[in-house]
Order: sequence, then structure tokens, then C-alpha cells
Amino acid sequence: MSAGQNLTILSWVEEVARSVPITPPDADHLEKLTDNSTTPSTPAAQHKRKRSALEGGNPISQASDSIISLAHSRSVNSRSAGRSRSPSPIRVKAELAAASPRVVYIHESADPQSVAASQLLATLTHDSGFSENEDIARKISNASGKCATELRSEGSWVHKVALPLLEGAIAELPLECWSVQTVSVDPQYQPRYTARYTYNRKIDLVVGLPLDAWEDEYERAGLHTPGKYFNHMTHPHTGKRVLGPGVKIKAADGNLIEAPVQIGVWMTGLLRWAFAQRKSVKDLPPLVGCTAVGEDWKFYIATGVEGSGILKEVRIWGPLSDLDGRTTSVKHTKSLLRTLRRVMEYTIGQ
Repeated sequence: MSAGQNLTILSWVEEVARSVPITPPDADHLEKLTDNSTTPSTPAAQHKRKRSALEGGNPISQASDSIISLAHSRSVNSRSAGRSRSPSPIRVKAELAAASPRVVYIHESADPQSVAASQLLATLTHDSGFSENEDIARKISNASGKCATELRSEGSWVHKVALPLLEGAIAELPLECWSVQTVSVDPQYQPRYTARYTYNRKIDLVVGLPLDAWEDEYERAGLHTPGKYFNHMTHPHTGKRVLGPGVKIKAADGNLIEAPVQIGVWMTGLLRWAFAQRKSVKDLPPLVGCTAVGEDWKFYIATGVEGSGILKEVRIWGPLSDLDGRTTSVKHTKSLLRTLRRVMEYTIGQ
């Protein structure tokens, strides 16, 4: 940066500093501004205003009370609107247990009643010999610390921490990571809780098989067939790709209960799609899903349960503490990279 540019920036900073009020405007000044903008000032009017101020307190507090009352009335109106309100994650979790298919969350200490899920957990905890890149781990850890210290938004966590982390775990494998923050799930694959209404939860990132590395396989599977999709998402690009693990990311102050609900509903949609395409009685392989709330990463394994020829239940097992990861230091980031690497190896293996 040149000396001239530096002086210009410093001058601008000083101007900004001078423009920021040191103390809040006093009540008398606020009253004068109100007088000038409303009614003429007369002795009677002045007396009335002073009496109102003494009885009602600080004008600024009165304004705040009005805002709070307005917000409350809007909240009441939104509640009275029935389905227009956003239910709590705990309520949604309870309702999902009665949805179609049922979405059941299983504590890690419970039996998932799936040999494949138990075997997958054992695989993901077994060292595969992957040599993580220390420079990548340090870069991710530094970005994570900055996001946490500066209270950055969810978008920063997605692009500065999660995406480099997934790409570092993929390395040379024929996989790719895509952002699906705005991509919806096809309604026919969403869990249904009435004949009319479905649950739809979006996630942030997903890992899948890119076309350039799997072109022959995609061609044989009918990539260019009109209306043919390879997953449960309605997008001209992502919908045409085979998907593996999905990740729901939240900032450090994100809702710890909401994240597993979102990833669970998304994985249910993918299992429903896979079940609909199944041409044999072979069980579907388990899915892996992740949630990242700030620096803490949690892992879940989803399995489908068949009944009378339909997918009657999806079990979300986790979070699994044996797989927990953090990006708080280079050491912990390297450990998380190794866990994610095993998830990537499982993805191409299945």
C-alpha cells in the first residue's frame, strides 16, 4: 500500500470516528426535535409535555416500549396464523416420529438395530493411514478461530472453515463438494405428516460424485435421459449427481437442537429416493451426515427400515461421540480431517 493510500484511509477513519456520537442524545434534545416536528410550542403544550414526561418516564424508554409492544402483537398474530409459524426443533423432532416415513432419533448408547450401521461406525473409527496436510489443518484452524472470535455469520463458517475442511479430506479422491444452501428437496421424498403437508429442511454442503471422474458410469446410468435424477434434489446440476454425506452448518451461536433435525430430514429424503429406485431386495447402505455448530462437528448414521414393501422408518443414530471433531487447534483439526477422510473413502466404496 502506498503512503498516499495509507493517509487517505487514516483520514477516512478519523472522519468516521468524529461522526459517531459519544453519548446517546439527551431527553431534552429529543423533546425539542419532537416539538419542531409536530405541534407549535405554547406554554400549555410545554406544560402538558413536561407532565407527560414525568408520568411516563424517559421518552427513549417509551419508544422502546412501543417497539416491544408492536413486536409482541406481531408475534401473537403470527401465532394465530396456525401453520405459518415456525415450530420449535423439539416439537418438529417429536412430530417426525409420527411422520411418513417415521424419522426416529436414536441415542448413541442405544442399539441401532442395524448390523450395517454398527459396522460402519467401526470402519469410521479405524485408522485408514491417511496423512493429512498440516498446512491445510493450520489454515482451517486459524480461520475457525477468527470466525469464533469475530462472531462471524454462518456463511463465513461455510466458506472459510467447512468447505476447505471437506476438500482437504477429499484430496485426490474422485469426489467433489457442492453448496446446496438454496436447493430444495423434491416434495415426493420429504417426510409427510399429513396428506397435504411435508417437512422440508435444507442443508449447506454435500459431497458427491463429479461428472468428469465418473462420466462412463453416468452415461450408462442414463445421465441425459429427460426427467431422470440421481438423488432427491430438484436442481439441474446437483440433482444429476450421485450424492454422499451432507453437512448442516451453523455459526457458533447456532441452535444445537435444530441442526440434527435439519440433517435428519435431508437424509430421510435421500433414503426415500434411493428406496424408490431400488431394483432388488438388498438393504440400502447407511448414510453419513454431519452437523457443524461453530467449531464442533457431530456425526450421524442414517438407516432405512422396510415394512410391507415400503420405507416405513428412518433411524438417525447419533451424535456419535467416537467421531466428534473440533477445529479449535491444528491437532484437533488434523484428527477431524482423518475422520472425514474415512467418510469419503466409505462414500466411493459404496
